[in-house]
Amino acid sequence: MDRIAGLPFVRLKLDKHGERIDAVGPVHPPGIRSLIVLAHGWKNDEAAADSLYRGLIENMHGLPDGQRILDDGRFGITGIYWPAFVFKPDLTMLESDAATPQGGAASVGGGDLAATELESFAEHVAVFLDVKDVASFKDQVRRATGGGGAADKLAERLREETPAADADAEIVFEQEGRNTKGSRLVEFLKSPPALPESSDTQGGAMGGIGSAIRRPRFLAGPRAAVARLLNQFTYFEMKKRAGIVGAKLAETLEADGLAGVQLHLVGHSFGARLVTSTASHLQTVYPRSMTLLQAAYSHNALGLGKHKVPQGAFRNVVANKRVNGPITITHTHNDRAVGIAYVIASRASGVVAARFGGPSDPFGGMGANGAQLMADGEAVAAHIIAGQTPSLKPNVINNLQADAIIADHNDVANVEVARLVLQSVRPQ
Repeated sequence: MDRIAGLPFVRLKLDKHGERIDAVGPVHPPGIRSLIVLAHGWKNDEAAADSLYRGLIENMHGLPDGQRILDDGRFGITGIYWPAFVFKPDLTMLESDAATPQGGAASVGGGDLAATELESFAEHVAVFLDVKDVASFKDQVRRATGGGGAADKLAERLREETPAADADAEIVFEQEGRNTKGSRLVEFLKSPPALPESSDTQGGAMGGIGSAIRRPRFLAGPRAAVARLLNQFTYFEMKKRAGIVGAKLAETLEADGLAGVQLHLVGHSFGARLVTSTASHLQTVYPRSMTLLQAAYSHNALGLGKHKVPQGAFRNVVANKRVNGPITITHTHNDRAVGIAYVIASRASGVVAARFGGPSDPFGGMGANGAQLMADGEAVAAHIIAGQTPSLKPNVINNLQADAIIADHNDVANVEVARLVLQSVRPQ
């Protein structure tokens, strides 16, 4: 058994259906009283997941209270490894090329995506989606850059390759735009997405790292448009897959037996949707905490629903108090990956520009805005201040604006985030 910062660590490898790839060995370290389950997001590389898990746990252990809390024989770690596509969040020019200030207006266009890069990306997408004839798929992708009927045919094929079967109502709702004709999708995806401003520029008082980040110059043109189209279909497929794997993980954890063990769920990106699905499907074990780091799923997923927005797919987690402690959610518009994916989904579904990616956007992201459409008393909001241990309220959602500590989507293993997670898993 491996160890991270002296803590026993089990690798739990799952396929896209959530089944164990290697059924031999424990699901969690034996003889522990608290189990932290970690789930990665936009990665299909075990080494990258290892780096995330090791960095986060080592930073937790290195905090002033870290050794005292973690080194009493109480804690063990289970790291989840599942086949998650490497999403291309922004399709930008080099960051150094950006010389404009932060804000939606700064999302200016650069050149188009290189043909070789589009072809390479198409091949990765084909492998991820288990496309039978990769050569014909790549040919369709090339043809779609011309728009018209070729783009329509590519969108039709993508709909076939990413069926709605096993998708919950929330995902079906968010896929509304995918039913638009491919030619129309490609046409408006040619131009760069206009991003919402960071929380600080919308009136927040933090003035954190988000205020110093420059916006990139986005690629613009027909090849970039087709790449964004491919991105969206893989994005929706990943959300569906995360829910399926999370539900199966709930069965696996309970079958292995967690009597007398406090369970703490920590997920990043799509891994946040995975662990939320796990919490939703657990029948006999209720987690003591759930921490969602830059969650890549709907900000309405835990909510009541409103008008045409359906009740959240994981509403029961809150309504039935499935977590016996704090639910902690970080959010920041410094996170271009979550923000951009949802901005494009909004555009594809006809949402007015002023609402792109923000809290009132029905297609907005959890990692951009925190949990929305909650009932009174179900959520509290606060800013995270660097260097200070956050105060987390139990049995409610803690929506934490994280501009001051999270610079981008993958910046979730730093010392400040570790401080937050340590506070979440602290024995109650």
